[in-house]
Amino acid sequence: MKKLSIVLIACLALSHAPLHAQSTESDNTYRDEIELYAGTTSLVQGFVGFFVDIAKAFTGRQETVRYGNYGVGYAHEFLPWLSVTGKCLYEGYDNLIYTDKEKTELERKYLTSVVTLMPGVRFTYLNRKYVRLYSSVDLGATYMTDTDPKWIFAFNVTPIGVQAGNRVYGLAECNLGCDAIFKVGLGVKF
Repeated sequence: MKKLSIVLIACLALSHAPLHAQSTESDNTYRDEIELYAGTTSLVQGFVGFFVDIAKAFTGRQETVRYGNYGVGYAHEFLPWLSVTGKCLYEGYDNLIYTDKEKTELERKYLTSVVTLMPGVRFTYLNRKYVRLYSSVDLGATYMTDTDPKWIFAFNVTPIGVQAGNRVYGLAECNLGCDAIFKVGLGVKF
């Protein structure tokens, strides 16, 4: 029973560690943020594209050119550890179909554009004056234009993100979902 009590007290003490990681000298005058960023293809498009590329490899007549993932985001800080976010993302790629396997003459070219709108929640677990570490969850919708334009469900999880700077900052994130797998950007607080 004594060991169980010690374990419970240790777990309780460790559960408050994120609260102590918050800065006591936080500058709450800037509660809103705007971010611009660019990154690799999203995990969703990359996963789908991987299987499409395998299928294209058997015909030898098709090629895909990816343009990356670009976006703008907004965040409003309600608490030092909780922000509500919104982001608009664009991702595009060209599908090229050739008349032969040597790819000497282009038969058809079509652009696929993916526009994603996602509101979300960001949890900041280290909030210092010049460095913030965070995770986030986003849910929204994606409009995809290709041979059959359609709206589909969009999601994203950011297991880790870092912001470095004060009023103007740089950011880097790793994402799982409809946002760039790896992205970097700039933001400003106002």
